[in-house]
Amino acid sequence: MAEIARATGVSRQTLYELRGKYGDTTDLRLAVLQTLGTGHASAAEISEHLGRPEQEIQLLLEELIGQGFASWEVDDTVDAPEVKCWLTLAGLRQLEGWTFPEDLDGPNPGRGQ
Repeated sequence: MAEIARATGVSRQTLYELRGKYGDTTDLRLAVLQTLGTGHASAAEISEHLGRPEQEIQLLLEELIGQGFASWEVDDTVDAPEVKCWLTLAGLRQLEGWTFPEDLDGPNPGRGQ
């Protein structure tokens, strides 16, 4: 990925986000965490942004919530309040500590530290 980023002028973060759209669940976790890192979002909004089925995103969000990396909260900053998902402090730390497969020598490629 680093070589592709250099050759194309596209950031590694963007490449991994794109890979998350079309790649495996590990990369999708990263893409969802990155999406939540830019602000709150509903499962439908994340689904549309990543081009993945909403049901798949919903299941992944529930997993991330169960791990303490995300949280459902009411967004009352709009005229019609709605429930959105937010990145927790633990989720931010997970995102900041994310390791990429080519950066690892051991097991669990793509998992945060």
